[in-house]
Formats: sequence, C-alpha cells, structure tokens
Amino acid sequence: MDEIEGIANSGQLTISFHYHDQERNRMKGNTGLATGGDLQIFKFDDFDLTARFVKEDFLNGNLAFGFEWHHEKLFSGGYKFDANGNRIANLAQGPPATYASYDRFYTYFQYGHLLDSGCSIEPGILYSATRANLRKSYENNSDASTMFAPE
Repeated sequence: MDEIEGIANSGQLTISFHYHDQERNRMKGNTGLATGGDLQIFKFDDFDLTARFVKEDFLNGNLAFGFEWHHEKLFSGGYKFDANGNRIANLAQGPPATYASYDRFYTYFQYGHLLDSGCSIEPGILYSATRANLRKSYENNSDASTMFAPE
C-alpha cells in the first residue's frame, strides 16, 4: 500500500503459515537381532500476521510502526517398543511441552532521522508479550510433579 492518506504514507501486510512435521522410527539390535526401538514425533504449526507502516517526513525523519502476532501449536512425544513392536513406555521429546499452543505479540515504534554527516539516529520502542496454553500438556502428563497446571 503506497501513498495512503492519514497516519502512514506506506504499509505492508503479511500473512504466513509454516508447518513442520518430523518422525523418527528406529529399531535397535544386537548382532542382527532386534532388541526394541523407539518412535519420536515432532509437529509444529506457526500462523503469523504482520503489519508495518511508515510515515515519511515526520519531524524531519520517518516514523515506522507496526505489529506482529504468531499463533504456534506444538506437539512432541513418542514411545518405546519391544522387539515385536509392542508399546512399552511413553516418551516426552525435549524441553518444550508435549502438547501446547503459544501466542506471541509484538508492537513497535521506530523513528529514523538522517543527520547531515550521513549518520542516522533510530531510537525505538518495542513491546512484546507471550501467552502459553499448556493445559493439555499438564492433563496428558503422568509425571506427578507436573500433572496439574500451577495456579
């Protein structure tokens, strides 16, 4: 968007989606005989909305401002199995919650002023916040230390 009237001279709106799916299924053995294995799964979705605007000739410089919002869903886990493929134990994969969603939000203002010397001054303010929804992770976890969400 160029030459829009009012609070900005130009702007850009971006919508994106990223999906990552990974699975590792391996069998272990000793001298050619299967002894058991594991299946590990990792899935990640990221929906993103970004807006950026610029007001030119603002106090002898340019004012850029905008926001960004991400909604992310994460699933990780797996299980161990014996030589016959029977499930014997559940696994958690890595430090992230096994089933969670996260909302991340950023907003910013940045002023840019070009000096006669060719150098520029660009102070700005950034605010960010994150909200984690871990309820399903706590409900599905059999570890007594994390079975219930903290109050």
